[in-house]
Amino acid sequence: TATWLTYYQGELYWVSNNAIRTSHPDGTNVQTLISSQEDPRRLVPYGNYMYYVAYLGGGIYRVPLAGGSRELVTAASQASSLEVGGGYVFFNRADGVHSAPVTGGTSSLFYPTISARIIEMVEDQWLYILPDSGPIVLKDISTGTEEQVGFGSDKFESAIYANGFLCDAYA
Repeated sequence: TATWLTYYQGELYWVSNNAIRTSHPDGTNVQTLISSQEDPRRLVPYGNYMYYVAYLGGGIYRVPLAGGSRELVTAASQASSLEVGGGYVFFNRADGVHSAPVTGGTSSLFYPTISARIIEMVEDQWLYILPDSGPIVLKDISTGTEEQVGFGSDKFESAIYANGFLCDAYA
């Protein structure tokens, strides 16, 4: 079973049997980037690396897109909704959205909230944060400025940035 499918620079990437795999879009040239991982989730390509949450491994890791050994980016138990941009990884935990440098280091609280349902990186500079309740927040990751850009909903499924608009998708 394949999960966490993503497409980057003309290649498909997915998780299967606790391994991160890649192939051409037509299904040829299947390769394993890394195997024997602790429930890898939330694949996010950035630069020359694939970032992911090792859900049972208690951390955010990265592995070179060309394959090789994984590197711990930051410790993070039960992290969710991983995004990467502007030189940082962003992920949800029970107390809010945390960040850490993509090259590794201790994470810090980036945006306190009871829980963020979804985070979405846009243009390597903006992070949209949809809390479980309350307005959608747009935060500039370089300046720290933030603004409310819309209102969330219990039925909110995803935040999509397209043609300059943040669009709501309801169930």
